[in-house]
Amino acid sequence: MATDKKVIFATFLLDEQKYALAIDVLIRVIHSLYITPLPKSPEIILGIINIEGNLIPVADLRKRFRIRQKNIELKDQFIIAQTKTRQISLVVDKVGDIINISQDEIINEKNILPEMPYIKGLIALEDGVILINDLDAFLNLEEEKMLDQALNNV
Repeated sequence: MATDKKVIFATFLLDEQKYALAIDVLIRVIHSLYITPLPKSPEIILGIINIEGNLIPVADLRKRFRIRQKNIELKDQFIIAQTKTRQISLVVDKVGDIINISQDEIINEKNILPEMPYIKGLIALEDGVILINDLDAFLNLEEEKMLDQALNNV
């Protein structure tokens, strides 16, 4: 039975691939800025940024998605988002559109990408596929513990 329930996503680009993040976890988008290294943090964490007195870890999506690495440029953007446990910043090439998709249009990732727990689905559009990022699964338990310990030492 089809449902008419709509889901709203913010899209972003890494290289030429489109990704999406549920709009309700997005806090703000900022231009790239200096990242302070964070010793003893997980490999996926580039460091921290200070936003209005809040130290926010910066995650390297390219590493997680196994995309060609590149230096962060001034034109890159940071998406500040909220997981269940913390705010996190995601480095992206460019923030795209806000899209409103029917729940029925989302393809369950477990059938297609079982080895990528941080992708919770995909949307097939005429111009390509959008991978839906699951921010709460982005860091595994070991990485979460390492990050907590590193942040406690700041």
